[in-house]
Amino acid sequence: MDLALRSDRTRPEPDPERAALILYTSGTTGAPKGVVISRRSIAACLDALADAWAWTPDDLLVHGLPLFHVHGLVLGVLGPLRHGSRLDHVGRPQPARYAAAGGTMYFGVPTVWSRVAAAPESARALRGARLLVSGSAALPAAVFADLAELTGHRIVERYGMTETLITVSARADGPRLPGTVGVRLPGVRTRLVDERGGPVPADGEAMGELLVAGPTLFSGYLNRPDADAASTTGDGWFRTGDVATIGPDGSHRIVGRASTDLIKSGGYRIGAGEIEDALLAHPGYGRRP
Repeated sequence: MDLALRSDRTRPEPDPERAALILYTSGTTGAPKGVVISRRSIAACLDALADAWAWTPDDLLVHGLPLFHVHGLVLGVLGPLRHGSRLDHVGRPQPARYAAAGGTMYFGVPTVWSRVAAAPESARALRGARLLVSGSAALPAAVFADLAELTGHRIVERYGMTETLITVSARADGPRLPGTVGVRLPGVRTRLVDERGGPVPADGEAMGELLVAGPTLFSGYLNRPDADAASTTGDGWFRTGDVATIGPDGSHRIVGRASTDLIKSGGYRIGAGEIEDALLAHPGYGRRP
Protein backbone atom coordinates (compact mmCIF):
# COMPACT_ATOMS: atom_id res chain seq x y z
CA MET A 1 0.00 0.00 0.00
CA ASP A 2 1.39 3.39 -0.98
CA LEU A 3 0.41 5.79 1.80
CA ALA A 4 1.40 8.78 -0.34
CA LEU A 5 -1.36 8.13 -2.89
CA ARG A 6 -4.49 10.26 -2.71
CA SER A 7 -7.82 9.94 -4.47
CA ASP A 8 -8.49 12.30 -7.35
CA ARG A 9 -12.10 12.57 -6.19
CA THR A 10 -13.64 14.23 -3.19
CA ARG A 11 -17.09 13.72 -1.77
CA PRO A 12 -19.00 15.99 0.59
CA GLU A 13 -19.23 14.91 4.21
CA PRO A 14 -22.63 13.24 4.80
CA ASP A 15 -25.17 14.93 7.03
CA PRO A 16 -24.39 14.12 10.70
CA GLU A 17 -28.04 13.17 11.21
CA ARG A 18 -27.86 10.57 8.44
CA ALA A 19 -28.27 6.97 9.58
CA ALA A 20 -24.94 5.19 9.87
CA LEU A 21 -26.08 1.86 11.29
CA ILE A 22 -29.22 -0.13 11.99
CA LEU A 23 -28.49 -2.52 14.83
CA TYR A 24 -31.03 -4.89 16.31
CA THR A 25 -31.78 -5.12 20.03
CA SER A 26 -31.33 -8.37 21.87
CA GLY A 27 -35.07 -8.76 22.31
CA THR A 28 -34.99 -9.38 26.08
CA THR A 29 -38.38 -7.69 26.49
CA GLY A 30 -39.93 -8.68 23.16
CA ALA A 31 -39.08 -9.19 19.51
CA PRO A 32 -35.80 -7.51 18.44
CA LYS A 33 -36.26 -3.97 17.09
CA GLY A 34 -34.14 -2.15 14.53
CA VAL A 35 -32.28 0.72 16.20
CA VAL A 36 -31.36 3.56 13.81
CA ILE A 37 -28.07 5.17 14.88
CA SER A 38 -26.86 8.39 13.29
CA ARG A 39 -23.33 9.43 12.41
CA ARG A 40 -23.67 12.20 14.99
CA SER A 41 -24.47 9.75 17.79
CA ILE A 42 -21.51 7.50 16.98
CA ALA A 43 -19.09 10.44 16.81
CA ALA A 44 -20.39 11.86 20.11
CA CYS A 45 -20.03 8.51 21.85
CA LEU A 46 -16.51 7.79 20.61
CA ASP A 47 -15.25 11.31 21.32
CA ALA A 48 -16.67 11.14 24.85
CA LEU A 49 -14.94 7.80 25.42
CA ALA A 50 -11.66 9.24 24.15
CA ASP A 51 -12.01 11.88 26.87
CA ALA A 52 -12.95 9.37 29.57
CA TRP A 53 -10.37 6.74 28.70
CA ALA A 54 -7.55 9.00 27.42
CA TRP A 55 -7.78 7.08 24.12
CA THR A 56 -5.07 8.21 21.67
CA PRO A 57 -3.47 7.06 18.39
CA ASP A 58 -0.72 5.46 20.49
CA ASP A 59 -3.09 2.81 21.83
CA LEU A 60 -3.34 -0.77 20.64
CA LEU A 61 -6.85 -2.05 21.32
CA VAL A 62 -7.23 -5.81 21.74
CA HIS A 63 -10.52 -7.71 21.83
CA GLY A 64 -12.31 -10.71 20.38
CA LEU A 65 -15.90 -9.49 20.57
CA PRO A 66 -18.60 -10.08 17.92
CA LEU A 67 -18.66 -7.38 15.26
CA PHE A 68 -22.43 -6.99 15.10
CA HIS A 69 -23.06 -5.36 18.49
CA VAL A 70 -22.29 -1.88 19.83
CA HIS A 71 -19.43 -3.21 21.96
CA GLY A 72 -17.51 -5.00 19.24
CA LEU A 73 -18.47 -2.90 16.21
CA VAL A 74 -18.94 0.69 17.34
CA LEU A 75 -16.43 0.76 20.20
CA GLY A 76 -14.17 -2.02 19.00
CA VAL A 77 -13.81 -1.16 15.28
CA LEU A 78 -15.14 2.34 14.65
CA GLY A 79 -13.37 3.55 17.81
CA PRO A 80 -9.85 2.79 16.54
CA LEU A 81 -10.79 4.22 13.13
CA ARG A 82 -12.10 7.41 14.76
CA HIS A 83 -9.04 7.91 16.97
CA GLY A 84 -6.33 6.56 14.67
CA SER A 85 -5.26 3.80 17.03
CA ARG A 86 -4.38 0.22 16.12
CA LEU A 87 -6.67 -2.79 16.56
CA ASP A 88 -5.89 -6.45 17.10
CA HIS A 89 -9.05 -8.54 16.85
CA VAL A 90 -7.92 -11.91 18.18
CA GLY A 91 -10.84 -13.93 16.82
CA ARG A 92 -12.02 -15.86 19.84
CA PRO A 93 -11.50 -13.95 23.12
CA GLN A 94 -9.41 -16.63 24.80
CA PRO A 95 -7.14 -15.70 27.73
CA ALA A 96 -3.98 -16.92 25.98
CA ARG A 97 -4.74 -14.81 22.89
CA TYR A 98 -5.33 -11.73 25.02
CA ALA A 99 -2.07 -12.40 26.86
CA ALA A 100 -0.04 -12.71 23.66
CA ALA A 101 -1.36 -9.52 22.04
CA GLY A 102 0.62 -6.95 24.02
CA GLY A 103 -2.10 -4.29 23.87
CA THR A 104 -2.57 -1.09 25.83
CA MET A 105 -6.38 -1.40 26.01
CA TYR A 106 -8.46 -4.56 26.27
CA PHE A 107 -12.23 -4.92 25.84
CA GLY A 108 -14.21 -7.82 27.22
CA VAL A 109 -17.56 -8.89 28.64
CA PRO A 110 -17.88 -10.48 32.09
CA THR A 111 -17.68 -14.02 30.66
CA VAL A 112 -14.36 -13.18 29.01
CA TRP A 113 -12.96 -11.55 32.13
CA SER A 114 -14.06 -14.50 34.26
CA ARG A 115 -12.07 -16.79 31.97
CA VAL A 116 -9.05 -14.48 32.17
CA ALA A 117 -9.25 -14.42 35.97
CA ALA A 118 -9.35 -18.23 35.96
CA ALA A 119 -6.10 -18.33 33.93
CA PRO A 120 -3.57 -16.62 36.26
CA GLU A 121 -0.62 -16.80 33.87
CA SER A 122 -2.57 -15.12 31.09
CA ALA A 123 -4.01 -12.58 33.50
CA ARG A 124 -0.57 -11.55 34.78
CA ALA A 125 0.53 -10.93 31.18
CA LEU A 126 -1.94 -8.02 31.05
CA ARG A 127 -0.03 -6.03 33.67
CA GLY A 128 1.65 -4.05 30.89
CA ALA A 129 -1.69 -2.75 29.60
CA ARG A 130 -3.01 0.73 30.28
CA LEU A 131 -6.72 -0.03 30.61
CA LEU A 132 -8.99 -3.07 30.93
CA VAL A 133 -12.63 -2.37 30.07
CA SER A 134 -15.71 -4.48 30.82
CA GLY A 135 -19.24 -3.95 29.58
CA SER A 136 -22.47 -5.39 28.13
CA ALA A 137 -23.40 -6.89 31.53
CA ALA A 138 -22.57 -6.49 35.20
CA LEU A 139 -19.11 -7.70 36.23
CA PRO A 140 -19.26 -9.80 39.43
CA ALA A 141 -17.39 -8.14 42.30
CA ALA A 142 -15.39 -11.35 42.85
CA VAL A 143 -14.06 -11.22 39.28
CA PHE A 144 -13.22 -7.51 39.72
CA ALA A 145 -11.18 -8.37 42.83
CA ASP A 146 -9.41 -11.34 41.20
CA LEU A 147 -8.42 -9.26 38.18
CA ALA A 148 -7.13 -6.45 40.37
CA GLU A 149 -4.88 -8.90 42.21
CA LEU A 150 -3.62 -10.71 39.10
CA THR A 151 -3.29 -7.87 36.60
CA GLY A 152 -2.69 -4.89 38.87
CA HIS A 153 -5.63 -3.13 37.20
CA ARG A 154 -8.95 -2.08 38.66
CA ILE A 155 -11.09 -2.77 35.65
CA VAL A 156 -13.08 0.04 34.01
CA GLU A 157 -16.80 -0.69 33.84
CA ARG A 158 -19.16 1.22 31.59
CA TYR A 159 -22.87 1.23 30.80
CA GLY A 160 -24.89 1.67 27.64
CA MET A 161 -27.53 0.21 25.39
CA THR A 162 -27.98 -0.21 21.66
CA GLU A 163 -30.40 2.73 21.77
CA THR A 164 -28.11 5.03 23.73
CA LEU A 165 -24.60 3.81 22.91
CA ILE A 166 -22.32 4.39 25.92
CA THR A 167 -23.59 6.97 28.39
CA VAL A 168 -21.83 6.22 31.69
CA SER A 169 -18.31 5.00 32.40
CA ALA A 170 -15.53 4.94 34.94
CA ARG A 171 -12.73 7.24 33.86
CA ALA A 172 -9.07 6.43 33.34
CA ASP A 173 -8.22 9.22 35.78
CA GLY A 174 -11.03 8.50 38.25
CA PRO A 175 -12.09 5.92 40.84
CA ARG A 176 -13.10 2.42 39.73
CA LEU A 177 -15.32 0.70 42.24
CA PRO A 178 -16.73 -2.82 41.94
CA GLY A 179 -20.45 -2.83 41.26
CA THR A 180 -20.51 0.68 39.80
CA VAL A 181 -20.36 1.75 36.16
CA GLY A 182 -18.89 5.21 36.65
CA VAL A 183 -20.13 8.70 35.91
CA ARG A 184 -21.90 10.43 33.03
CA LEU A 185 -19.88 10.94 29.87
CA PRO A 186 -19.49 14.52 28.59
CA GLY A 187 -22.79 15.84 27.24
CA VAL A 188 -24.90 13.03 28.76
CA ARG A 189 -27.65 13.66 31.31
CA THR A 190 -29.16 11.02 33.61
CA ARG A 191 -31.90 10.96 36.23
CA LEU A 192 -33.93 8.47 38.23
CA VAL A 193 -37.72 8.23 38.44
CA ASP A 194 -40.07 6.11 40.49
CA GLU A 195 -42.92 3.96 39.19
CA ARG A 196 -45.14 7.05 38.86
CA GLY A 197 -42.50 9.08 37.04
CA GLY A 198 -41.61 11.18 40.08
CA PRO A 199 -37.99 12.14 40.89
CA VAL A 200 -35.78 9.81 42.95
CA PRO A 201 -32.94 11.35 44.99
CA ALA A 202 -29.34 10.78 43.94
CA ASP A 203 -28.25 9.61 47.39
CA GLY A 204 -26.62 6.32 46.41
CA GLU A 205 -29.37 4.31 48.10
CA ALA A 206 -32.72 5.12 46.50
CA MET A 207 -33.53 3.05 43.42
CA GLY A 208 -35.36 4.24 40.36
CA GLU A 209 -35.63 3.68 36.64
CA LEU A 210 -32.67 5.26 34.85
CA LEU A 211 -33.53 7.83 32.19
CA VAL A 212 -30.88 9.24 29.87
CA ALA A 213 -30.63 12.11 27.39
CA GLY A 214 -27.87 13.55 25.26
CA PRO A 215 -26.08 13.42 21.92
CA THR A 216 -25.43 9.66 21.87
CA LEU A 217 -29.10 8.64 21.67
CA PHE A 218 -30.48 6.82 18.65
CA SER A 219 -32.77 8.39 16.05
CA GLY A 220 -35.65 5.98 16.66
CA TYR A 221 -36.78 2.42 16.04
CA LEU A 222 -37.06 1.31 12.42
CA ASN A 223 -40.71 1.57 11.35
CA ARG A 224 -41.87 1.38 14.98
CA PRO A 225 -43.44 4.70 16.03
CA ASP A 226 -45.31 2.82 18.75
CA ALA A 227 -42.02 1.69 20.31
CA ASP A 228 -40.62 5.21 19.98
CA ALA A 229 -43.55 6.62 21.93
CA ALA A 230 -43.34 3.94 24.63
CA SER A 231 -39.61 4.40 25.22
CA THR A 232 -39.41 8.19 25.34
CA THR A 233 -40.89 10.67 27.81
CA GLY A 234 -42.73 13.76 26.69
CA ASP A 235 -39.69 15.93 27.45
CA GLY A 236 -37.27 13.80 25.42
CA TRP A 237 -35.71 11.41 27.95
CA PHE A 238 -35.12 7.78 26.94
CA ARG A 239 -36.45 5.18 29.37
CA THR A 240 -33.77 2.51 29.72
CA GLY A 241 -35.90 0.03 31.68
CA ASP A 242 -32.94 -0.45 34.03
CA VAL A 243 -33.18 0.23 37.76
CA ALA A 244 -30.19 2.07 39.20
CA THR A 245 -28.87 4.24 42.00
CA ILE A 246 -26.86 7.43 41.57
CA GLY A 247 -24.52 8.54 44.33
CA PRO A 248 -23.88 12.13 45.47
CA ASP A 249 -20.56 11.91 43.60
CA GLY A 250 -22.37 11.02 40.38
CA SER A 251 -21.42 7.33 40.42
CA HIS A 252 -24.02 4.99 38.92
CA ARG A 253 -24.88 1.47 40.04
CA ILE A 254 -27.13 -0.68 37.84
CA VAL A 255 -29.35 -2.91 39.95
CA GLY A 256 -31.07 -4.79 37.13
CA ARG A 257 -33.93 -4.75 34.64
CA ALA A 258 -37.13 -3.38 36.09
CA SER A 259 -39.16 -6.09 34.35
CA THR A 260 -37.14 -9.15 35.40
CA ASP A 261 -34.39 -8.55 37.97
CA LEU A 262 -36.06 -6.92 40.97
CA ILE A 263 -37.22 -8.86 44.03
CA LYS A 264 -39.43 -7.23 46.64
CA SER A 265 -38.88 -8.54 50.16
CA GLY A 266 -40.03 -7.00 53.44
CA GLY A 267 -40.59 -3.63 51.85
CA TYR A 268 -37.16 -3.58 50.20
CA ARG A 269 -36.29 -3.85 46.54
CA ILE A 270 -33.33 -6.18 45.93
CA GLY A 271 -31.53 -6.65 42.64
CA ALA A 272 -30.91 -10.20 41.46
CA GLY A 273 -27.34 -9.15 40.68
CA GLU A 274 -26.80 -8.19 44.31
CA ILE A 275 -27.80 -11.69 45.39
CA GLU A 276 -25.47 -13.21 42.78
CA ASP A 277 -22.56 -11.09 44.02
CA ALA A 278 -23.23 -12.18 47.60
CA LEU A 279 -23.23 -15.85 46.58
CA LEU A 280 -20.03 -15.46 44.55
CA ALA A 281 -18.33 -13.82 47.55
CA HIS A 282 -19.22 -16.74 49.86
CA PRO A 283 -16.11 -18.64 51.06
CA GLY A 284 -17.63 -21.90 49.83
CA TYR A 285 -18.06 -20.70 46.24
CA GLY A 286 -16.29 -22.96 43.76
CA ARG A 287 -15.65 -25.76 46.24
CA ARG A 288 -16.90 -29.21 45.52
CA PRO A 289 -18.91 -30.92 48.28
